[in-house]
Amino acid sequence: MKKIILTFLLILFSFQLRAQLEPFGLEGKSVTALTIYQRSLFAVTDGEGVYRRDLDKASSSWKFLGLDGLRLRSVFPYRLDSTRFLIFVGVVPTYSGGDSVLVYRWDSKDEVWAPSDSGMFRRYPLGIYGMHGAINKQIVYAGAPVRDHTGLYKYENGYWSTVFDAAPPLILLINAIHAERDGEVVWIGGVLKHQAAFVLFSTNGGATWQYRSLGLSAIGNSVRSIAVDPDTSSKVYVGLRDSLLFTRDDGMNWQTILRGDGPFRAVVVNRTNPKHVLTGLDSADVFQLLESIDGGKSWQKIVPSTLTKGILALLMDQWEEKHVYVGTRGNGVFQYRSLISRIETPESRPEYIHLSQNYPNPFNAITTITYHVSPGREVAYLTVFDALGRKINQFKNDEFTGGLQRFIWDGRDYEGRQVPSGVYFYRLQIGVHAATRGAVLLR
Repeated sequence: MKKIILTFLLILFSFQLRAQLEPFGLEGKSVTALTIYQRSLFAVTDGEGVYRRDLDKASSSWKFLGLDGLRLRSVFPYRLDSTRFLIFVGVVPTYSGGDSVLVYRWDSKDEVWAPSDSGMFRRYPLGIYGMHGAINKQIVYAGAPVRDHTGLYKYENGYWSTVFDAAPPLILLINAIHAERDGEVVWIGGVLKHQAAFVLFSTNGGATWQYRSLGLSAIGNSVRSIAVDPDTSSKVYVGLRDSLLFTRDDGMNWQTILRGDGPFRAVVVNRTNPKHVLTGLDSADVFQLLESIDGGKSWQKIVPSTLTKGILALLMDQWEEKHVYVGTRGNGVFQYRSLISRIETPESRPEYIHLSQNYPNPFNAITTITYHVSPGREVAYLTVFDALGRKINQFKNDEFTGGLQRFIWDGRDYEGRQVPSGVYFYRLQIGVHAATRGAVLLR
């Protein structure tokens, strides 16, 4: 009987935890890249076109924009003026279908697509797998490997120009591009001709480049994703086929901070709290989304609400940092609502709270609830509720030092009475910011 009760409580508990990550449409499609512009989310798919969804309307649905039948791999917006913009999409050409275009662009004025790869070398190209840039400076970078050489192109002032050219052909493929600091700091990565991962970076918008060795991690590997710390561009995350690397000194030294079963296809850094990092693995049969709030020192696995497949793209909403959009292989888009909450101090310094899962869970007598918080002047309250929303107990912490803090709950209410077995919720409140998790008590 006790085992049956435990199973039932765990089902209820897991449902509450998984509610953070929910399907967001385009079911059945492989979403290879995502971008946001003017509160619209754009999703490109493998063979089924480009879609747009309004994020400011809760009842909005996906609108099909075209380009179905093409193998789309990358996307980035380009601002023309305050009301008009372009959406660039990178393509893997299908020569059997008679289409060798590398980049298409969609104009918000007339909402039509047009080829936009003038200036790119188009002799048997493999496709545009990487695309990134600086929206406020009207700059887009795109990597276009071809049979004879591999080029990195820069779209600026209305046309593409070559900013990096690997000839003779040393580089086989550019998979990842990340630009920071108004497009001046650019990191690119991929795989060399002899099947080894590589990274290059520029600090002057592509005028000159520096090579950085990935050490033994590069052998037989390839770079799948890159993310640069928005505050300190010398700190960079690089996703490989089997691991996630990190450097804090412009790639002079690398450390492996995470290993996994599958390519680290995507990694994103919170622009208002750079220690908040998410990464996704492209595993055929297992959904693997991991989150860190300490710059990659520790990771928490995010459990989906339904069985899904690998992750191809991640995008964090800059206006709503707790919302992360996940592009999956064959299961459309998911929306993850992170437990990280930004706190604005009087100095407008971005800070955060992160509430961890209690341990042990389920528990019988005592459980420990930990949380991370940036230094501040707000009192922390932890309130325990039962499944009906009734307040059971409350704890207070007026230590303002920040870092790792903890509460211990002994399964008792305000009056010291033991509460019965069941699902309980604990809510951390710091000022106007809060986070909630669930716990299972089994006596």
